[in-house]
Amino acid sequence: MRCRGYLGLENITVGKDCHLYLGITGSTELANEEGLYKFSSLTVANGGEVTSAADAKDNSLAFDIGDLSITGGGLLHCKRMNIVAGNVTIDDLGILRADLHGPRYHVFLIKAIIIT
Repeated sequence: MRCRGYLGLENITVGKDCHLYLGITGSTELANEEGLYKFSSLTVANGGEVTSAADAKDNSLAFDIGDLSITGGGLLHCKRMNIVAGNVTIDDLGILRADLHGPRYHVFLIKAIIIT
């Protein structure tokens, strides 16, 4: 699924063999701002992937998430991203990856993190 418009979701789970590609012109109803994705909860399950769409190129995507969970085998990956999260759980073999190619850095603001 590619999102270049608005997602009307507060809680989302991306499951096995599902891929959510987020574009710089997309958003969520909670955020209502291009390039910002706000969720009450985001779960990336085993075999699921959340990543930036090809049109994002070197642009940064921003996430505001109450509860972020990446289970074993789940992948949250963007070339450039900023994450503000209340709670983050990354299970064994779960992957949160931001590729850095250039002078910019990535910001992760997290209130609580649990790595299992």
